[in-house]
Amino acid sequence: MFIDSEAFFCALAKRRKIDVRTIFAIFLALAVSFAAGQAAAAPFDTRPLDLQVENAFPRVHWQGWEPIDEQGIRAEFRPILLTHAGDHSGRVFVPTQQGVIYVLPDRRDAAEAKIFLDLRDLVWFDSIHFEEGLLGLAFHPRYARNGQFFV
Repeated sequence: MFIDSEAFFCALAKRRKIDVRTIFAIFLALAVSFAAGQAAAAPFDTRPLDLQVENAFPRVHWQGWEPIDEQGIRAEFRPILLTHAGDHSGRVFVPTQQGVIYVLPDRRDAAEAKIFLDLRDLVWFDSIHFEEGLLGLAFHPRYARNGQFFV
């Protein structure tokens, strides 16, 4: 489909009572700014980042969880988040998909993650289905005053 730009601008000018030169100037300004934006865009750097995995809490024992269950089978541990409550307490919280929320000191030498809240009886979790269980935790901005959080 071919559009006669001069006829288009003339029709637009008659309809809106705008000078054809004004419309052309607007069109030209938009075209130039678009072209400048395209020219200024830097190419994406697709090289892999030099990242190393580091265990943030290498000594932590997670209360109530062992890596091997009673039958000798590897037990799943699915943390979904590492967050703080915004209360300047120096604690971090780690909810798991199974429904347990752990709390531990925000220090690399932390040794024990204690259960803050256990929701396993209220959460349906099956290790075969990945989008089930406890999937979120958020602290109220005024958690230090009101103690509210959301799961």
